[in-house]
Amino acid sequence: MNTSTLSFRAYFSYFLMEIRRIIAYKSDFYINFLGVTIISFFISYSLWQSIFAFNGLDKLNGMTFNYLIYYSLIAPLSFRIIQGHQIGFLSREIYEGDINKYLIYPVSLIRIKFSSYIAQSMFYFIQLFLLLFIINFLGISEKTINVSIQSVLVYAIFLFITTVFYYLTQAIIECIAFWADNIWSLAVLLRMTVAIFSGAIIPLNLFPAWSLDLLNYTPFPYLTYLPIKILFGNSNSLEILKGILILLAWSIPISITLKAVLKKGLKNYNGIGM
Repeated sequence: MNTSTLSFRAYFSYFLMEIRRIIAYKSDFYINFLGVTIISFFISYSLWQSIFAFNGLDKLNGMTFNYLIYYSLIAPLSFRIIQGHQIGFLSREIYEGDINKYLIYPVSLIRIKFSSYIAQSMFYFIQLFLLLFIINFLGISEKTINVSIQSVLVYAIFLFITTVFYYLTQAIIECIAFWADNIWSLAVLLRMTVAIFSGAIIPLNLFPAWSLDLLNYTPFPYLTYLPIKILFGNSNSLEILKGILILLAWSIPISITLKAVLKKGLKNYNGIGM
């Protein structure tokens, strides 16, 4: 059996191990799901109801009240999918010296951690799918939203690309733990920046037009805002292709940077933690 086959089996085994760990804690699934869904619903409902009532609006930038409620429910879960693991998925092991177990095997540290990361993303994707099922079961409809099997599949594929991008970016910050005592503030800064400018908090078409012209050349709009448009059946092929190309264009230098930072960090690592 060649090395590549052994490596793949190691990644897959690590992925399955993470899935089993998630399943073992079923309460986390429901607490996370209900917490995010209920809190998002009440906050978004109160906020948008006040804005629509105060201004006497039927639509806001072409979006109805129901559309914004839908968006506010889906956006937090979409953003959690690309986040995968919580902050510290790599830095914690650097501080404690636990990455030694990955370094003695013929596997890539970044790839094997991604195996665990993507398992967490699947956990949140199941939550989102459950939310869509509940909405459909309750018969809550909005004519500007057309969720179909095709849109869900394209959404899932596109979101996988965004998850890879976000993982690479967050991994760079996690690797700073080779030199810094604490990377928490940097990781939170990344998360908040992406949340604001990706549309995870409010739709980007509520932003000023000049800011959208700048954001369209960054990866931000393609991390949350565009995936939700894809899910709702409100995007076209050209828009999707543009998003993929921009994410790939940004992923190349980021992956190169990650490889360089990890290589230098491992030279600085003493094998007993920091």
